[in-house]
Amino acid sequence: CNLADGAGRTPLHLAVLVGSCHSVQLLLDAGADATAVCSSTGLSCTEMAIESGIPEMISIMTKYLQRIGFG
Repeated sequence: CNLADGAGRTPLHLAVLVGSCHSVQLLLDAGADATAVCSSTGLSCTEMAIESGIPEMISIMTKYLQRIGFG
C-alpha cells in the first residue's frame, strides 16, 4: 500500500487529498507509511494532512505517529 503513482503519490497521499478520514485510517492500519514524501509536492502524508485543516484527519495522523513512537 506504499506504491506511488506517476506523480509520486501513494494511496495514503490520495486519501488525504480527497479528505477521506476513513480511508486514511484503513490505510494506516494496513501499514501505509505516513512519512512517505510525494515526489511532485515534496510533502509527506502527515504534512498534507496538517495542511488539509481537517481536525479528524490531523487527529488520526497524530495518534498514528504517537503509536509508532514518531514525535
